[in-house]
Amino acid sequence: MKDEIQETVFYTISEFAYFFKISKSLAYKIAKANGFPKTKIGNKIFISKDKLKIWMDKNCNGDLFRDKKRF
Repeated sequence: MKDEIQETVFYTISEFAYFFKISKSLAYKIAKANGFPKTKIGNKIFISKDKLKIWMDKNCNGDLFRDKKRF
């Protein structure tokens, strides 16, 4: 089992920013949005990949970054 590579179910802020091609500062602002699917452990923020998709479907109407003033 040690040799198995497991896919993570969370993004870090850095991974979220990289994947969506946004700055880390914008990723932090988005993570502060009401209802955003994040978990804090200490000072680290983790974003659930599954819950992120659901949140985006409900809140973004296909374009998360259309209105950057929202964050």
